[in-house]
Amino acid sequence: MVKNLVNSISYQQTIIHLLTGVSIALILGLTACEKKQSANPSVIPVDTSHQQVSDNTVRVGVLIIDSVDSVKQRYQPLLNYLSGVINRPFSLVPVTQESQFIEVAQGNLHFTTNNPLAAVQIRRLY
Repeated sequence: MVKNLVNSISYQQTIIHLLTGVSIALILGLTACEKKQSANPSVIPVDTSHQQVSDNTVRVGVLIIDSVDSVKQRYQPLLNYLSGVINRPFSLVPVTQESQFIEVAQGNLHFTTNNPLAAVQIRRLY
């Protein structure tokens, strides 16, 4: 009788630990998927057609998440570093969800940073 009671308690504790672990995993997963509100929710499309760069300039398209300023603040130091190390100019091209496809289709970008879905679409289309 005592042995059955001990096994029953051990089984219940195992179930409780398992359910607790699953609950924590679900909560963390749902929290990670939560949509973040940007500091500047109104993103203005950027027209990059007026930018003049030399033929050997590497054009890097970076998806605007918060603002053009945040993109420049985050990526310009990297591009400056690459320009110095490689001795080739790098140009930052902030792009929107829509303009990134146009820029790639027109051959205006050498590299892009974007979301996974856009990367798959660009790879498939171009």
